[in-house]
Amino acid sequence: MREPNLPGFADDDPVARAEQALADLSSEFSSWMQQECDRLDAARQRIVQGGFNKATREALFHAAHDIKGEAATFGYPAVAAAAESLCRLIEH
Repeated sequence: MREPNLPGFADDDPVARAEQALADLSSEFSSWMQQECDRLDAARQRIVQGGFNKATREALFHAAHDIKGEAATFGYPAVAAAAESLCRLIEH
């Protein structure tokens, strides 16, 4: 990490670097979201097959929670709201 008093430090824009990193990865977002949805569906299928127990509940919750956290970044903000609702249902 560069020190603030060194030349070139003022030119460093961490927000711009982060935005560029997201832009560079954006072509992967739909694939990643599909993988997360597949994981959520697999958790749902385990509940259908084996019942709603601690392990299947946790798998469903974690899949929904991860989608909730990633969906807006991946360009799917409506999915984040649905995943958040599912997390609340599971919790309560």
